[in-house]
Amino acid sequence: MKLSAVIVALAAASAEAHYTFGRVVYGGTTYPEWQHVRKTLNFYSNGPTDGVSSTQIRCYEADAKDRVTVKTLPVTAGSTIGFAANSIVGHPGPASFWMAKVPAGQTAATWDGSGAVWFKIYHERPTITSSGLEWASFTIPKTGWDEKKLAGFKKKRGGQRSVGICGEFVNRAGFPLHRADSVDQRVDANANENPNVTDSQVLSAKIPSCIASGEYLIRVEHLALHGAGTEGGAQFYVGCAQVSLSGGGSTSPSGLVSFPGAYKSTDPGILFQPYWPTPTSYTNPGPAPFAC
Repeated sequence: MKLSAVIVALAAASAEAHYTFGRVVYGGTTYPEWQHVRKTLNFYSNGPTDGVSSTQIRCYEADAKDRVTVKTLPVTAGSTIGFAANSIVGHPGPASFWMAKVPAGQTAATWDGSGAVWFKIYHERPTITSSGLEWASFTIPKTGWDEKKLAGFKKKRGGQRSVGICGEFVNRAGFPLHRADSVDQRVDANANENPNVTDSQVLSAKIPSCIASGEYLIRVEHLALHGAGTEGGAQFYVGCAQVSLSGGGSTSPSGLVSFPGAYKSTDPGILFQPYWPTPTSYTNPGPAPFAC
């Protein structure tokens, strides 16, 4: 019984830092989980996919047959769309957003997103500090300290973070984030550092205003780098929403990539030592974000 309790506790602690992106945030509304996002294979475990050569790197789908139950969300070119995590984004690393236009004769509800069809619309860049890289999307668990104690600890440690397992949460600047029943209630007091991280649980990006109207898949990715010092150690948390875009222009993005195919396991932003020697730069994997 004691061993079982330990195993359960360790599993819970591991899942605490893992997450899914099952809810779309758009136009001031946070939609129900899996209403507009294809259910991902980690819907129960919250665990990542780590194989860049697997088809799971695309949308991490649990079952292709579930696509037809997902609703396609009407969106407007030039607007902002977000994905809400079901837990804290508990690992350091960059967020990115990608889009793929559904081919003629298919729909967002049936298309698998295969082929060289994807273009990046945003990737997160780190803040370079004397102690390494800081990511605005990274939320850190802590163990019951109030703000004064945390600030004192950070001062003693030269600004380094406290990382625990249970209890309250803090964003990377040390502001406490209390548990809530809804991700929408977890407000990040440091969110204005990065306009694409609107609070501790929602990652967002602006849809390009010049791309053609039509149906698209929008793919969110959070690349966790805490284990990226060895090949295969990087973790990918992925989700794909189905949208119907209106009000667009006539620009067709170039340099399209496929998933799998966009990444190699040895790309410098995927095989990356995040701790020592202290990194002074970072190269995001994949192409540069498309801009109108």
